[in-house]
Amino acid sequence: MRRVIAVPLTSAWTVAIAAGLVALGALAIAMSAMATLVSALFVGWLLIVAGALEAGSGLGEPEWGGLLLHGVNGTLSLVAGVLVMLHAGLGALFLTLVMTNLFVVGGLVRLVVSIAARLPRGRWVALSGLVGLALGLIMWSELPEADPSMIGTVVGIDLMVIGWTWLVLALASRRPGAPVPA
Repeated sequence: MRRVIAVPLTSAWTVAIAAGLVALGALAIAMSAMATLVSALFVGWLLIVAGALEAGSGLGEPEWGGLLLHGVNGTLSLVAGVLVMLHAGLGALFLTLVMTNLFVVGGLVRLVVSIAARLPRGRWVALSGLVGLALGLIMWSELPEADPSMIGTVVGIDLMVIGWTWLVLALASRRPGAPVPA
């Protein structure tokens, strides 16, 4: 017997999260160029901090293996972070490539799970997966000449579609006589 994790779609939190996703998606679309730049800079800072921590950890391990593994990897992350910060446009291109793969894989997962698990109202999740997959393929077709604001726009669209999907599922589950999804 297959067990399915129950999601309390009727909760106020689900509606609030769905509305929040729609609002964040709208904000990402409205500020798409800035969202892309901020994303690249944020990733740059993450790499710098993570690289410094890992390199420092490697220096604290006098054994050759620890120093080599953590020191070299940390230094590479640190250098990559500095390069992303100095050349945010190239960082955005790399981020576009990563996000493209995220949308393709995420869209496929939502599509396949909605069909394979026979989710109640799974057509909404499948639609969300198709949109994510389409956005990923559109981004893929635009590489490497993709507009820098493309990430923000596509992330915004995907967030809005996911948010609307959850909102539709939550509101449909609240109707009297509606079957509660398992």
